[in-house]
Amino acid sequence: MWLINSHLVKKVVLKAEILQKGHRIWLCIAIISGYVNQPDRP
Repeated sequence: MWLINSHLVKKVVLKAEILQKGHRIWLCIAIISGYVNQPDRP
């Protein structure tokens, strides 16, 4: 149980670090996808 828990914690920490580092990248992707999806709206 402890091994699984620590593994999950490590995964969460890694994801958090990736999100913090890639926040601007994801923001750009969201903005680009927003611009791409806009013309599809009536």
